Amino acid sequence: EIERSGDGQVRASVEPTILEPGDPLFSLRGNQGGVIISTDAGHDFTMMQCSAGLDAAAYGIMLDGYAILNGLPQV
Repeated sequence: EIERSGDGQVRASVEPTILEPGDPLFSLRGNQGGVIISTDAGHDFTMMQCSAGLDAAAYGIMLDGYAILNGLPQV
């Protein structure tokens, strides 16, 4: 979870979460991973990786999140 507070501080955390069957990430298994991005405009975007290499994917997602929050180009 990544959030920006009213004073501009950014806080990020990662933790296991129990998912309900209706959750977009419910179908992920094993070393598969995903992230849901909720925007201020009320839209959600879901990204899932269904192959090995979760560490690289998590690193890329964190870099993209950092870039989005700071108005930087994404690579």
